[in-house]
Amino acid sequence: MRVSQGAQPLSPKEIEAIGPVAAGRHLKDIAADLGMTEGAVGRRILAARGKLVTRTPRQAVAIAVARGVAAVP
Repeated sequence: MRVSQGAQPLSPKEIEAIGPVAAGRHLKDIAADLGMTEGAVGRRILAARGKLVTRTPRQAVAIAVARGVAAVP
């Protein structure tokens, strides 16, 4: 997968939300761990998708892993 030229760096909060997605965690579990709502986690992932110029969360995870900001266990 190629990283888009328009991709921007992720914020620490976006990385905090997308990292567990890379590990296969569900929004409900991520939200519970971070002490926030599923909607808040979803908005962080949506923001990350926008910065990474992707259409799906899976694409965003793939790019985040390729950049080294998220790891797959």
